[in-house]
Order: sequence, then C-alpha cells, then structure tokens
Amino acid sequence: MPSQPSFLSDFSRDAAITPRGVTLSAPATRRLSKQCCAIYERLQKGPATNSELSQIALSYTRRLSDLREHDIAVECYQRDDTTGLNWYRLT
Repeated sequence: MPSQPSFLSDFSRDAAITPRGVTLSAPATRRLSKQCCAIYERLQKGPATNSELSQIALSYTRRLSDLREHDIAVECYQRDDTTGLNWYRLT
C-alpha cells in the first residue's frame, strides 16, 4: 500500500512570512541581538579590550562579525601578544 505524503511535506521552516506583496530587504529582516547592542553601546563609549567584550558575550568575535554585517565598522587596532589583549574600536 503506497504511503500518503504528510500534510507537513510542503512546509518550509526557512520561509519568511511577510504580508502579501511586500518584499523586505535582508537588513530589515535581521535584527541585532541584545549582546550585539550591548557591545555596540560599549564601543560607542570608546575602545574596549577583548577581555571587556567577553564579559558581555563569550562569543564576542561572532557578535563583532554581526555588527560588521550590519555595516558597522569595527576594527582591532592594537594587539599585545604577550598579554593576549586585543583593543577594538568603532571607525
């Protein structure tokens, strides 16, 4: 006896739900996480070390990448190989 397809077979979890006739741009569909916002706010006050940023988010490098994906310019402008400290700032 052939099996019938599930009623969920056409369901796509990755499909974005938007109102009919509306197309959203990629930046509009993605929002910054709370950790990204916290790191951004910290960097607005001035340069910060990787030690400071890791207190906000353990995966602070991923959060910095998220900021860069949103066209926020963040640079690592100083590295100290003896202590392992890196300094980040907004440009």
